[in-house]
Amino acid sequence: IPAAKLDRFGRVVRDRRGDPIPAGAFLSNIDDATLQKVAKITGGKFYAANDFKNLKNIYAQIDSLEKTDVKIRNFTEYNELFAYPAALALALLALERLLANTRYRTLP
Repeated sequence: IPAAKLDRFGRVVRDRRGDPIPAGAFLSNIDDATLQKVAKITGGKFYAANDFKNLKNIYAQIDSLEKTDVKIRNFTEYNELFAYPAALALALLALERLLANTRYRTLP
């Protein structure tokens, strides 16, 4: 029984059906030549990583590329909730005015 492939947390990597992926080399159906052509046409770069060390080097190259500062405008939408206590206060004031004309009025 072949050993299963593990992720960086030590968990078994599974395919879409839930079957464990065997450790070792596997074939990829990615068309590198087409991706390189797309990168060339669009002015981008193509990177292919076959192992963790190569992937780490690729991330270092991408990180060293020109960085652009981005200004972000933040919009915040508020839900005003003051109407609920204000309506309660208004109702209590109306109740007080109504009861002032009944037997619950204030005695002098």
